[in-house]
Order: sequence, then structure tokens, then C-alpha cells
Amino acid sequence: MYSAMLLFRLLHIFAGILWVGGIVLIALFVQPIGPAGGQFMGHLLTKTRIAAYFPAVAGLNVVAGLFLFWRNTSSGGGWAGTRSGMTYSIGALAAIIAFLIGGVMIGKSMGEIAKILKASGGPPQGEAATQLAGYQSRIQRGTKIVLPLLVIAVITMAVGRYV
Repeated sequence: MYSAMLLFRLLHIFAGILWVGGIVLIALFVQPIGPAGGQFMGHLLTKTRIAAYFPAVAGLNVVAGLFLFWRNTSSGGGWAGTRSGMTYSIGALAAIIAFLIGGVMIGKSMGEIAKILKASGGPPQGEAATQLAGYQSRIQRGTKIVLPLLVIAVITMAVGRYV
């Protein structure tokens, strides 16, 4: 079981780095530059697999984390009631909420934007442009919710062992 714990811990950490790093990049460097950021994201959505990247790394992180959590709580020693267990629980809850909000607000909107951009073949006009702006706004709102939740998850996971 030790090798499984090691494997899932490495998957959890690696996927978490990729997930949080990607959200930080978008929230702090791409979104603030305005329309050029939207053009850049449009390129990413139509020319790369970024829309599949976030659900994959976030999902891997959450599944690996749930395995680690289950393994620690299944030992029957009351670990979840310890300060360490409660700290990890807060981080897990924050990450799961971030995963759900990210999927509903950000992931769905990225998919819709990709459809609009592929259908228009260029900068969308009229109703499509209005829809695009609405989805972009939804992504920005979602990112403002997800990023703090991920920061909470990172901090609690980093200190959970030492509280």
C-alpha cells in the first residue's frame, strides 16, 4: 500500500501544481490585459487542447486527493478529528468546490467560446459577439472565485502535516 500512497501523493502534487499554476497564469497575466487577453485565450481555445487540460489536471488532483484522504481516514484511528485531519479537510473542501465551480463556470464557458470562434471563422459579430462577451465575463467571475479557493487548498495542504 505504501507504493500506492507514494504514487497518489506524487500525482496529487503534480496535478495540483499544473492546475493552480494554470489558473494563476490566466487570472494574473492573461485576463488583466483586456481584449488582447481575450484574443490570446481564443487562440488557445481553438488551436490547443486547453479546454481539456484544466478538467484533466483538476480531476486527477481531486481523485488522487480523495484516495489519500480515504486512506488516512480508513485506518480507524480518528485521524479526521485531529488538527491535521481537519486542516486537510478544509483544503480538500476548498479544492472540491473550486473543481465544481471551475467546471460549471469556467469549463462550460470555455467550451461555448470555442464553439463560437470555430463557427465564426474570425472575430464574431452581432449576437455571437454578445454571447462571447457574456462567456468571457463568466470565466472572469469564475476565476475570481476559484483562485482564492485554490490558494486556501494549497496553504492548508502545505501546513496540514505540521498543525
